[in-house]
Amino acid sequence: MPKLFVIMPFGIRPAMPDHSIETIDFDHIYQNLIRLAGEAAGWDVFRIDETNESGIITHQYLTEILEADVVLADISIPNENVFYELGIRQAISNGGTLLIAVEGSRIPFDISSQRVFYYSLDESGLERAKNQLINILSNPAVSFSENPIRLFLENVGIAVTPKADPVEFEKELEGRIERAQNLDQLIAIWKWAQKLAPLPPFRLLTLAKRLSEFNRWDLSVEVLRTATALRPTDFELQRELGWHLSKLDFEYQTEALECYKRALDLNPDDPETLGMMGGLYKRQMKYEEASECYSKGAIISPNNSYMLVNQAAMSILREPESPEVGVSIYKALIELIESNDDTKFNEWDEILLGESFFALGDIESAKKHYIAAGKIATSPKSLRSGADQLEIFGKAGFRTPLAVELANLLRSEADQLIRRVEIKEFDLSTEVTPGANNLPLLVHLSDLHFGWRGEQYMHRFVRDQYSRSLTEHIIDEFSSRRAHFMQEHDRLHFIVSGDLTYQGEKKEFELVEEFLNEVCRALNVNKEKVFIVPGNHDIHWGSDRVDTSQRFDNYIGFLISFYGKDIFKKRYPKIEGELAFYKERPAPKDLISFYHDLNSKITIVGFNSCIYENAQHHYGFIGLRQLEAAEELLEDHEATKDVVRLAFFHHHLHPFPEPIVRTDDLEMWTDLSTIRDAGFVERKLEELGFDIVLHGHKHKPQVRETSVKDLRASTLESSRLIVCGAGSVGVCADELEHNMSNHYEVIEILRSPRKRGTDFLNIEWRELALNPGAKWSTTGSWRIVG
Repeated sequence: MPKLFVIMPFGIRPAMPDHSIETIDFDHIYQNLIRLAGEAAGWDVFRIDETNESGIITHQYLTEILEADVVLADISIPNENVFYELGIRQAISNGGTLLIAVEGSRIPFDISSQRVFYYSLDESGLERAKNQLINILSNPAVSFSENPIRLFLENVGIAVTPKADPVEFEKELEGRIERAQNLDQLIAIWKWAQKLAPLPPFRLLTLAKRLSEFNRWDLSVEVLRTATALRPTDFELQRELGWHLSKLDFEYQTEALECYKRALDLNPDDPETLGMMGGLYKRQMKYEEASECYSKGAIISPNNSYMLVNQAAMSILREPESPEVGVSIYKALIELIESNDDTKFNEWDEILLGESFFALGDIESAKKHYIAAGKIATSPKSLRSGADQLEIFGKAGFRTPLAVELANLLRSEADQLIRRVEIKEFDLSTEVTPGANNLPLLVHLSDLHFGWRGEQYMHRFVRDQYSRSLTEHIIDEFSSRRAHFMQEHDRLHFIVSGDLTYQGEKKEFELVEEFLNEVCRALNVNKEKVFIVPGNHDIHWGSDRVDTSQRFDNYIGFLISFYGKDIFKKRYPKIEGELAFYKERPAPKDLISFYHDLNSKITIVGFNSCIYENAQHHYGFIGLRQLEAAEELLEDHEATKDVVRLAFFHHHLHPFPEPIVRTDDLEMWTDLSTIRDAGFVERKLEELGFDIVLHGHKHKPQVRETSVKDLRASTLESSRLIVCGAGSVGVCADELEHNMSNHYEVIEILRSPRKRGTDFLNIEWRELALNPGAKWSTTGSWRIVG
């Protein structure tokens, strides 16, 4: 039913001073003229004061103004709200407007050229006006007021139209559909486009598929009807219209079947149409007709697993008491899918395997594959289709309780997929780099603090009745059944920004190595994608007191043991000669790590900010020598700037927003542990083209975007450094200020190289409260523009 949204004054209002009447009862006009006429003509009539929804009224009336098929505005008196909302409608919508006014009203000059429908207030006049208004609204070809604002915007090229520039319009429509991340945005796109002509039919097909992800089959059918009218001889459009019609009420199934038949007339050898038609017959419990469709499809496409699974299903559904033949086909299907050379199953493979194991009675295996499908699904369509199939089994009496349980599981996975898309609440308008799904996902861990202070264990996580190890926590975050992060593991890059231990003892580094090895094995992460810098707690102060040059011995020994000599030498190119501590030890400035990967489109440089750390003075320092070394490494490896450049170190570059504290001896205390040459480091990193800086040390998370300007700076705008502190992932409660929780962060690179004005990073902080049994939760998430 089309929607007529009414904007008008409310209640009894004074007429204009020179009018023959004194007052106008607009509520009476609404109920006895507009509503009666609109409903008689088949319209859903609505005024904003009739809403029952909670929320911001401005958002509600703007939504109605945008989405209504026609907006009716009563302009009998100069009401500010009415004219404001009328202006909005004509600026943002291509939909029609119908202007009405009581006879004798003075129409403002700016809209005097638009058509106005007049009514009189006496009883006979209202009756006459109602019949006229019914005729206007009943005529689908009625010409409502022209929209002068939209015409102006189109003429000056601000609003693109398919008539003026069909190519640019199609690009804009496609871009809007790609960027849309929720149902409201998709509906707005359709309301914008549907009044224009001619529309590109295949972009409409894309829009319909997106709407179906949110179960708005009524709107997707509306879109596809328009597409098939534009291109009636296209079998794909006919097939898709049939599919979407089949998702509506039972009364639409006959029309859906006709669409499938038209699609087959246009392309008789299309197995997908046969499969969809078979599915419709299946839902109608016409199993013989369904089986015939699937058999034809199997002849055309003998290796089509979809046809095979439905042949098996039809065999069982025809005789659920004797499922042996169907079960044998399911066994063959499992062998077919598992024999595929590609060891990675797609979402449909997982769903077919889930259904096959259900048919065999192996429920645990079925659940495993359905959950795997939920993790990798890009659309809820496949999950809901699998649930539909299970419900058909249940209705036929085959393993009914288990079919219902598994169908609910799949629908829950589909709902979670929708929520994962919606919860981000970001406009994905970024111009995505080709192959962007392979861009790095940076897991930033800092301040693990494996080790002891006296008898006290300074690392939070132990395996006992109320706690799990940090290893288990991190692995679960990325690979458990309910893993929060669903991305492919080959995108993972682990960045550990110092304070791995508490006192730099060998046995503490052994715990760190065990943790990293277990995480790498479980998540199948190559050690080349693990990046480490030292923190002040990784220096062994006992060795420092004997010989300052020995203070990094335990740390370097840990690096060699974890990476192996080959990766170590490649990662630390400034450390020359034999890796034997009885010879000259590497200088602290040479503990600079380097990684450049064109496939991942990233360069990562790790700096040692502990050059001048000692037992009495704790502060960070990078120094010119390390920055020069970084510049040389970038040049030596021909590290192009057409990738993301990331620097990381332990100490924080910027102070945190916290007060100066007055101590008992009347001195003022503030945090002096920042990098002492921070301003110099920041400017040099900008000059070298770095995009991201990661650090730890402070046990608090923080994100800043900075740009250094001085008299030497260019007048051209330079990219800002994005500086992220991760908090502490592993320190015990005693070392956390103000009951601060443990944190780590995950940074997803959305574009490489970085491009101004497009989405660049998604930063997400994960937090674990201090209470036993707490679960990791997202406490902050930001989309950073390049």
